[in-house]
Amino acid sequence: MQNIRQEKHTSSKITGEVVPDKVEISAQVDNSVDSQHLLDSHLAKAAEQQYKIVILSKYDFGWRAKGDCGDCEISRNVSEIEHANTKAVVLSWNEKNIGQLLKNRRSDQYYVWWTMEGPRHLRFGKNMTLKEYDGLFNLTMTYRRDADIYSPYDHISNILWFVQNDGTGNATKDLDELIRMKTNISVWIVSNCKGKKGAITRWQYVLELRKAGLDVDGRGGCFHESDPIPHGDNKNTENFIKRYKFYMAFENNLYCKDYITEKLFRSLRAGTVPVVMGPNKTGYEAILPTHSFIHVDDFESPAKLASYLQYLDKNITAYTEYLWWRKSKMKNLPQSSRKYALCQLCRILHGINIDNVYNTQYEQLYTHIPLFGYSKKQRIVNR
Repeated sequence: MQNIRQEKHTSSKITGEVVPDKVEISAQVDNSVDSQHLLDSHLAKAAEQQYKIVILSKYDFGWRAKGDCGDCEISRNVSEIEHANTKAVVLSWNEKNIGQLLKNRRSDQYYVWWTMEGPRHLRFGKNMTLKEYDGLFNLTMTYRRDADIYSPYDHISNILWFVQNDGTGNATKDLDELIRMKTNISVWIVSNCKGKKGAITRWQYVLELRKAGLDVDGRGGCFHESDPIPHGDNKNTENFIKRYKFYMAFENNLYCKDYITEKLFRSLRAGTVPVVMGPNKTGYEAILPTHSFIHVDDFESPAKLASYLQYLDKNITAYTEYLWWRKSKMKNLPQSSRKYALCQLCRILHGINIDNVYNTQYEQLYTHIPLFGYSKKQRIVNR
């Protein structure tokens, strides 16, 4: 799928109004990502114009992006597309009326294609080639770090805030106490173990781990005779996982760039070390603290991995090192200041989008978006 690049989308046209007064802020600062984020945060908080973003999805997004995001009202009401202040329309990959919605599109609106599904699922599971969307959308919003708008399943900054506040404002639980809660070595919750190549591969891998002597507690639809996991909200599941030292965070899309789902983040939040299978190791290293996960590719065989996990089970000092990240400072996390998803889209509408320095091609590809490509020059934002 190709994006259309509308050169006519300049700062003034994105606001949809003639604004004679501009705020000029000289970017005579350190060109590091941190310095650019400080500047962007100032610009976002100074935004006076409120925009609307209409997102067509079954999920409820009835909230407002504020603060560092700028100022945007998020709505699911399709009739709001015609509102003068609606500057972006987000369409989910499974929206059935895309053609009809695009008939009366305005030149001052971004149309954004959004998906959290991997390409294999769309191509073979839903029989979508996406060729019919060529030339229809201005931006993509996906789990890939190099998407126009990065929209991960979760972010390590969120996880760290949670574990250091315990979700309630309490201090981080002592690691010794966390480890004392662990009465079992490993667990895997899975309901899809056939059909897709990735699902079959991960299933066979776990069978090999068990064959090598690793105690993997299997739960979910693929383990019909196992005890059910606790029902209720995510917290119940996380409290269940917390009893284990390792969680098999195995994706069913293997070596799919940046496709890292809630399986990983759920185990990190629970205080369990994730053993990961999915993208290659560099994909995980780009978003996670050092020594916070174990990747299957580091081992010659499932038997070698099983032996290492059994070693960590008996060596508490070595195991605890995989949990040290929980005491990290927020600023030391990978991409800790990066804005994403609807917050980043709101920033784009306000012309505040330097977050895309994370995309190495942004200067070449996105000069049509307000302020893209101007990180080293004088920056201007409409008010």
